[in-house]
Amino acid sequence: ACLTGYGAVGRKLSESGIDAEYLNMRFKMDLRVIPRLVKLLRKKRIHILHSHLFHANLLGRIAGKIAGVPIVISTVHITELRKRHHLSLDRFTSRLANMEICICDAVKEFTLKEARIPSQKLVSIPNGINLEKFDRQWDREGKRAEFGISSQTKVIGTVSRLSKQKGLEFLLRAVPIILRDVPDSIFVIVGDGELKPQLMQLAKKLGIEDKVIFAGFRKDALEVMNIFDVFVLSSLWEGMPIALLEAMALSKPVVATAVGGCRELVADGENGFLVEPSEVTELSKAIMTILTDSELASRMAQNSRKKAEQYTVEKMVERTERLYEGILKRVRVFSP
Repeated sequence: ACLTGYGAVGRKLSESGIDAEYLNMRFKMDLRVIPRLVKLLRKKRIHILHSHLFHANLLGRIAGKIAGVPIVISTVHITELRKRHHLSLDRFTSRLANMEICICDAVKEFTLKEARIPSQKLVSIPNGINLEKFDRQWDREGKRAEFGISSQTKVIGTVSRLSKQKGLEFLLRAVPIILRDVPDSIFVIVGDGELKPQLMQLAKKLGIEDKVIFAGFRKDALEVMNIFDVFVLSSLWEGMPIALLEAMALSKPVVATAVGGCRELVADGENGFLVEPSEVTELSKAIMTILTDSELASRMAQNSRKKAEQYTVEKMVERTERLYEGILKRVRVFSP
């Protein structure tokens, strides 16, 4: 069930033969969603309501209580202090949920400390990826040629939403520093978002517009990521970023800010470097170190893949199933 309307994910679900319901929420706190969800939960006689992200968690807990759903589970994805009212509402409605899943240990520690959710209601189940998707033979040189990038040029890239959270301003400010030492470099930013016009203007102001490719939303994002020599995540706050995991599964050395679950995925100096958020000099130095040391880059690439193999979708599903089964043993559930 989706709070909003039919979209790209809806098409995938339909093609896979999976039933999907759309609640057509018009704005962030459209409370009209609650009776629609209550009706759906009762009609389908749902035993377990498992929601993801703040608005679905909040509205789902309330609807689940009204509908008499025996088991309500929420998943928390991010560490963010800017929206303290989210933390307060999470704490206030947590009594309506049996359990909160945190997508990494950092999110669990954050939720325990900042939202003050009781530790017995929190469990860490890390994100997982399907490793089979990353073992294809892509035409790396062909994809470089598509962007007009020669085989000798170093490619530094990221895949992210173009929003304040992702700290792309600081990546752009690092570009002129990197170009002084590694002039034959190009920077590729895959993704779209509200800050795209400002970021493009900043690139122009810094005189690097011919060195930065704003690739926009790409269905072939993994193929584009495969041409990177270094993957960069310059976020100001994070949960456990899937894009970082995907880059590691593609055997890319990575540079990431030391926020949220990045600290669990990146072993500093082994599969990449961790830097402090918004530190442009530190960020540029880490990227240049990898670009100018091929032996280090190769070792980090191998270690990235090994680390990614610890975070599979199979492990994520298995842990979630065990959680469901454990709660089902404790909670009385009536047959439909």
